[in-house]
Amino acid sequence: MIKIQKLQPYDGELKKLYKDLGETIFDESGRGAILIATAHIDEYLTKLIEANLPNTISKKERDRLFKYPGAISSFSSKIELSYCFRLIEKELYDSLNTLRRLRNDAAHSSSKFDLYELNEKMKLVYKFNPHIYDFIQKTSRNQIVKSKIAAIEKALKETLPQIDNDINPEEYLNKPENQQIIEEQLPYWEMLNGLCLICSIIVYKAETIKEILKDIETWDDLKQD
Repeated sequence: MIKIQKLQPYDGELKKLYKDLGETIFDESGRGAILIATAHIDEYLTKLIEANLPNTISKKERDRLFKYPGAISSFSSKIELSYCFRLIEKELYDSLNTLRRLRNDAAHSSSKFDLYELNEKMKLVYKFNPHIYDFIQKTSRNQIVKSKIAAIEKALKETLPQIDNDINPEEYLNKPENQQIIEEQLPYWEMLNGLCLICSIIVYKAETIKEILKDIETWDDLKQD
């Protein structure tokens, strides 16, 4: 089981990823959201594998591996190689393959691809840790509520500046019609949080590997004298 407590809060490039992805997927259909989100995970798997490459490999040689039709150019090949070379656990391997199949369904199916209807399948992506989906769901729901409350308070101040506490945003959000809006948006927030979390796990692994391999050329160099 992957221990998520090892992870650090988002910073640097992960903070930018969260911001960029958050500004993108909410304007997309379910199909577009999955395609965009998995493209980022594909990029981070590339970085994980690159962390294991010798420093002597040139950019041209890297491009030959990672750019189509290179041996490690597909999402599938990156998942398989990462698992076979012990860079990721079996649980994450299974989750990534579940996500890959969903991505393929989105890319090749002509039928309606509604993210809300597919939310149960997305839950399977997060099975690498038994507690992670509850965390993602709780975090996502809290973020929706906070964002809606902030938007309501801003609108009230701009349009009705003379009103102070006469309208309670939380009571407003508890109305059935607004609860329905929250439920419809929840899968997008869950995707944002869940897939960024997976990216953070991959980044953690890449950084760990870089630290281990920084002074060695082959695994033989790790043998004790």
